[in-house]
Amino acid sequence: MADDMVRYAETLSEARRALEKTQTEVADVLQIKQNAVTQLEKRSDMLLSTLRKYVSAMGAELQITIRTAAGVVIVLDGFGTLSSESASGPAAAGKTKVRR
Repeated sequence: MADDMVRYAETLSEARRALEKTQTEVADVLQIKQNAVTQLEKRSDMLLSTLRKYVSAMGAELQITIRTAAGVVIVLDGFGTLSSESASGPAAAGKTKVRR
């Protein structure tokens, strides 16, 4: 059931609840206060690195995709990875996965 809820989550807080995480649990992982998680979930614009950390704190992985009008899906591996990866990692290699 959680899988279906996550697929249709419209907000970060809905995704967090679908993954059965509380704001306090996410705050503990991120080493911030619970009210900071509340503020983060209300944002309409944030850095990808912030979103990646939030998603990771929920025990999930961020994946960025581009979906063209023709139905081509391009997965951008470099945007979801940690910035501490070596220069030979997926981001440096410019790897993308294209599905049609």
